[in-house]
Amino acid sequence: IEGKPIGVIQILNKRDGNFDKHDMAVTEIMAVLPATAIENARLYEALRLAVVTKMLGDISHDIKNMLTPVMTTAQTLQLMFDGLVEDLSALREASTDESELWKRVEDALAPFREFFYEGIEMILDGATSIQERVREIADCVKGIVAEPRFELYDVTDVAQKVLKALRPVADRQGVELRLERRTDVPKIWVDPKRLYNAIYNLVNNAIPETPAGGSVTVCLYFVNGDEPFPDGNYLMIEVADTGRGMPQWVKERLFTERAVSTKPGGTGLGTRIVKNVVDAHGGVITVESEEGKGTTFFMKLPMEPPGLKEQLEREQREEEKQRE
Repeated sequence: IEGKPIGVIQILNKRDGNFDKHDMAVTEIMAVLPATAIENARLYEALRLAVVTKMLGDISHDIKNMLTPVMTTAQTLQLMFDGLVEDLSALREASTDESELWKRVEDALAPFREFFYEGIEMILDGATSIQERVREIADCVKGIVAEPRFELYDVTDVAQKVLKALRPVADRQGVELRLERRTDVPKIWVDPKRLYNAIYNLVNNAIPETPAGGSVTVCLYFVNGDEPFPDGNYLMIEVADTGRGMPQWVKERLFTERAVSTKPGGTGLGTRIVKNVVDAHGGVITVESEEGKGTTFFMKLPMEPPGLKEQLEREQREEEKQRE
């Protein structure tokens, strides 16, 4: 098409004699038809991707704008509550009344104060995380794909942040969230933001699958002298629930493009996101599940991910440039 090869057609073994100019002319006509169909399919796919890209750009822009009043309101509420607490404290100090009233006010305010600050912090942290993800979408629309940014990090902190963010959701479902460490957990090189997304997706998926009274447990432990990594050392992250489990056909599709969600409104993207994060760390993810007995995901992360050496060398060169 327009001088560019689209594909190849090979014709062999003419019954009578050799191929002649007439045969060549017929072959060219035959070749044009599938070539045109292939090119049209490519153009259609390019058009479809262009529409999707534009839509993603518009959506990311709208989400960013919608988050601004959410964050501003949360910050304003925090300031207003700080002012209320200060005013009550000032009134208490100025008052000569030693009745039970002030004590009852303080007792009533104490748990509300703790929950309020935690709630505001969760709102702001969640909104900030959404903004960062929206920024990644906007970068993808521009053709910019961010590489993982590895840091020597305590994975326990990542797991604690995930459970803190999802505890209100779990409490409403009557599901207990647990964090266990079977061994000392050393710091390893990870991209903390991406790893947060991976653990968050697994725990968030597990909560609605777990009946009231059940639990979702994140377990961390260090493995020394085992496969599948060259040095035999890795960090294991297990996310286990006491939920309904999953059928074999769902399990087989979990980490593929054919992944499906069994939840109302689910997209099936969660486990693929997790797989992409684990792959970026050079790790391995597997799953064990039995219907009626729950599900456990196993994420094995090496101590040093691929690309770490190049990242550290690049950062060193940048530091040297800044010192010049």
